[in-house]
This record gives sequence, structure tokens and C-alpha cells, in this order.
Amino acid sequence: MKGWKTVKLGSLLTESKIVSENPNTDKRISVRLNIQGVEKRPTTKDKAGATKYYVRKAGQFIYGKQNLHKGAFGIVPKELDGYESSLDIPAFDIDDSCCPEWIFYFFLKGNFYLKLEGIAKGVGSKRIHPKQIFGLDIFLPFKVEQRKVLDEIEKVEINNYELINETDSQEENLSKLLLSILRDAIQGKLTKEWREQNQSVESASELLKSIKAEKEQLVKEKKIKKKKPLPPITQNEIPYDLPKSWVWTRLSKVINSISTGPFGSMLHKRDYVVNGIPVINPQQMVQGEIVPSNKMQVSKETVKRLSRYILHEGDIVIARRGEMGRCAIINKKEEGFLCGTGSFFMDLNYCRPTKIKIG
Repeated sequence: MKGWKTVKLGSLLTESKIVSENPNTDKRISVRLNIQGVEKRPTTKDKAGATKYYVRKAGQFIYGKQNLHKGAFGIVPKELDGYESSLDIPAFDIDDSCCPEWIFYFFLKGNFYLKLEGIAKGVGSKRIHPKQIFGLDIFLPFKVEQRKVLDEIEKVEINNYELINETDSQEENLSKLLLSILRDAIQGKLTKEWREQNQSVESASELLKSIKAEKEQLVKEKKIKKKKPLPPITQNEIPYDLPKSWVWTRLSKVINSISTGPFGSMLHKRDYVVNGIPVINPQQMVQGEIVPSNKMQVSKETVKRLSRYILHEGDIVIARRGEMGRCAIINKKEEGFLCGTGSFFMDLNYCRPTKIKIG
């Protein structure tokens, strides 16, 4: 930036106020958030004369007064030349000494636009008016040098775009591979050789008999409630054949219970402490693992009060709100944590490694 002069943005921008003589609802411009560019606005029915519209030209800098700090800015593209917007979306002619893209990257560099929220004015609906951005300082090299810098930026963006596409493609291939492995696993193809070498291992049907007997005993001891029997699995429900030693069964037959985390009204501000016992909400389930939050911890007294929601090793906790479907298996180090609001957990007592043998 050696030799680059600094000028006020207002010396490069002149607000364009060419009134549209024949307003057309099918030729309106909108500026998308998050630097997603300028686009044609969906056609709407406007009241005649309610709002004044202005003609916008290709190459003009344009932004949304309410959302500049949210990335609502861009350069009017050629295909939208002659379209219109109100003064809530002002457009500016750019001085010949400056490339339009130079203005665009001025706001984009280092996410500078995010810092502009502080200059927004108004009560309730705050806006950033042209006079407020005119006072911003901007580096201005000669136009030839601007073009060189912009060309380099374009090269980097193209390489970055190609890299992102390649990464997305590889991730898609990886997902397909994982699904293929999972499909082979649940169909017994991955353990075929192991089963042939370990034919004495208890079959799944025998295991289900043991689980049923143990559940009946727990019901007698009033440790769990007796549940209504579910209908048998019909042939129409079976998607594929299993190995001989495997069987299809209802999930409820191999779990102790499914419990929903406490309702929000059960946890109060006074329950949360520093250095307490972690509460597991959907946000703490990250890629199948538990990532406790220092801000979501409760006292031992709270856990004692909500003891029915305590998690044990081998439980599966699943998000039922927000990013539904997030899940994680509770490990030994997480035993004793509390299942929080927005989650439910399954006590898989009969499916834990200490209880079941593969086969």
C-alpha cells in the first residue's frame, strides 16, 4: 500500500436519484444478506404512489440501509440494468478513478461491513444513511493498480471456489462410502467370516429370550413398568434378509426405557453453578460425542432432585429439538451427567458391550 492515497468514500460515490417515470413492480431490485449479491425482487402488488422508486444502472454500488452491516451490498449486474429500488436501497455512481469492485472489496475486506452496525441510527428500525458512509476513509491507488489487485483477488477466489467444489465432492463420496459400509454392517456382510469362525456364540434369538426373562424379573421387582406387547414384525416390514444367527426385533425389546429430558420449568437459574455437573443439551452433542459446556452445569442438589434424568454409561442421548437427530453415546467419563431440555435418552442396558456378544 506504499504510495496509496487515502480519500473519503464520499469523494468517490454520488447517490443516484433518477426517478422512475413508469414504476414497474416486475423490475425491482433487492440486495441479499450475507454478501449474496443483488437480485430481482419477487413481483408484489404495490399501492400506486405509495413509494417513490429510482432507476438503477449496471456498475452502480448499491446497499440496503437496514442491512448493510449484515452483508446487504453489491454491484448492480448488467442483467439488472434499468431496474428500480426505493431510497431504502440507495445506489451510487462511482467516480472514474475507482473500479466498482474496489468499493465492494472495501466493505468486504476483513468483514469490515460487520463493524458498521455501530453507526446505524434510528429508533426501532435502525438505518445506515449515505452521509454516514461518505465519511469513511478508503485507500485509493491508481486505477491500473486497483485492477491488478482485483485480478489477483479473482484468481484466489476462483482457486478457492474450485477447492470448495472438490472438497464438497470428496465429502459426498465419503458419505456414500460410509453409508455403504453401514449397509454392509447391518446386513451382516462385514462379520460373515467372524461368525463362521465363532459358531458357538449365542444366537440373537437366545439373547432375546434372556432379555425377556430379565425384564420380567425387573417388572416383578417393580424396578421397571410392564409395557404393552407390540405386534410381531410382519414380512412386509423386513427390508432384507439377515444372517441365520440374527433376528429382527422391536427396539423396545432391547432397551430398558426411553426418557425425555426435564421440561424447561424444572430447571431454574438458581440451579446453575460454576464447576457443577454438566447438563447435556443438543448443542453439546457434536459428531457423536459429548462436549460439555462450562455454562451448562448444575448443583448436586439439582441432580438429586432430577435423578430420573441422570445419564449412565452406554445410554444413547438424542436431540428432540433444534438440530433434531443429533446423538451421542455416553461414555464412562460422562456417567452421572444430566440429560437436559430438548433431549431424550435410551437406556440400552441389554445392548451394552458387557451385556451382548456380537454374532
